[in-house]
Amino acid sequence: MKQSILLMVFLLCSSFFLKAQMNTGSKFIAGYNQFGFKTYTDKAVGTNSDPDKYFQLNLTTKAGYFLKNRIAIGALLHYNRSVHNYVISNLKSINTEWAIGPIARYYMEYGKIIPFAEISATYGTRKSLTESASFNNEIKHSVFSLSAGIGANYFLNEKIAIEGMLNYGMSRLKPANDGATGEGHLESGFGCNFGLIFYFGTI
Repeated sequence: MKQSILLMVFLLCSSFFLKAQMNTGSKFIAGYNQFGFKTYTDKAVGTNSDPDKYFQLNLTTKAGYFLKNRIAIGALLHYNRSVHNYVISNLKSINTEWAIGPIARYYMEYGKIIPFAEISATYGTRKSLTESASFNNEIKHSVFSLSAGIGANYFLNEKIAIEGMLNYGMSRLKPANDGATGEGHLESGFGCNFGLIFYFGTI
């Protein structure tokens, strides 16, 4: 129930991005909405078994203000959930991750297309649950991530822009279960993200 309420608040806040003049002292309320959704099946060729089923949802919201000329700082909130149903083994795997942290951007004004560079850091938790008819196992990790990327806003009009960004990120996962052993593991790689941004007047 608690996660459902947080997700509702997250979705309501995820569609705002204030257009400022990108000058020192300009303020904005920003909500960058990065949405990813995927559902698909996987069936072995030449068999009559039912296919495995997969579902994945990604949401990222960013907010901030212009600290100096064309320099913006703020925060981001990230949510990820994936569900895998394995038919042959009768297993179900559920992964849920929440993360929050600061971001910083530098914009270069060129008109209709505005490039930018961004760095971010997040801290959060990841819960992995594996269950079947006979057992269930839950593993929790704390997650610390760093990311850097470049992108651009393409303005459809004065209030709406499409944003694309290429970034490289690294994540350090540590076991968070009581009595857990081991040092965890590292994740790293490149990503390409797109979002729709809604701009409003300076306040």
